[in-house]
Amino acid sequence: MAKQSHPTIDFKEGLEIEVKVIEVQANGLVRTQHPNNSLQLIAIQNAPNTLKEGDAVIVKCKLNKNQKLEKMIFVRTK
Repeated sequence: MAKQSHPTIDFKEGLEIEVKVIEVQANGLVRTQHPNNSLQLIAIQNAPNTLKEGDAVIVKCKLNKNQKLEKMIFVRTK
């Protein structure tokens, strides 16, 4: 069976997307996979300390000056 590829996301400032929590570190850092690059992890800013690995959350995209995804800001749990 062929592996299905996911469409890449065209990021826009403030775009809200759903992501899955991949890692919760002891220091409170919460990370997810970059939606367009599963090998890259990206931090979720302002994530509550109640999140666990596998949780689905809605985040808002923050872009850098080159219009690339810089960070994700927690909005709410799914």
